[in-house]
Amino acid sequence: MPDLAAPDEELLALLRALSERDRVHVVSGRRRADIERWFGALPLHLHAEHGFWSRPVACDDWVPLASDAAAWKGEVRDLLEDFTRRTPGSFIEEKTVTLAWHYRTVEPELAGEHVRALRARLAERVAADALELLGGAKVLEIRPRGVHKGRVVPLILDDVPARAEVIAIGDDRTDEDIFAALPPSACTIHVGNNSSRAAYRLPDAGAVRNLLRSIQA
Repeated sequence: MPDLAAPDEELLALLRALSERDRVHVVSGRRRADIERWFGALPLHLHAEHGFWSRPVACDDWVPLASDAAAWKGEVRDLLEDFTRRTPGSFIEEKTVTLAWHYRTVEPELAGEHVRALRARLAERVAADALELLGGAKVLEIRPRGVHKGRVVPLILDDVPARAEVIAIGDDRTDEDIFAALPPSACTIHVGNNSSRAAYRLPDAGAVRNLLRSIQA
């Protein structure tokens, strides 16, 4: 369940310590409310829902990427609700401009069958409304084309001091958009064993924490 993937106190303390000496941006596909609840008290630059919402340090207001990016959602939501009723264990996660269909606990054979069917049903709608389908870890997400994490990179680079090193770390397919948007001089790090365009690789979250501690020291 998405709500279970919350940062622990150790990670929050580490991010706070890092933010006291460096500019730290958290770029997530999670809902704005989740990011605010977890990180809002820290001096971090926050970006939620694949960069659709951004909130600078010491600012209470979130700024959207666009004002009318969710006009397509009604019929797509109806379709997802139909598949959810016919797929025990699945559920819908709705964000400002994206819809996600989660099927982690669905019986694998049924999940595969219904994911293929759902993709086929969405194909015409995706083409007509300039949407894109993004497959993840037992989730199928529908979002407007052009709303992705790479969109926040220019905002981040505008805030980078001269000669500062930019380090980007991510473990999800959606983080590839950040790696692609960064200049070759940036240090890009993929976490895990999946294919990635990142220049470097770390095996797991524990290794990431060790790296961040070494930066902090």
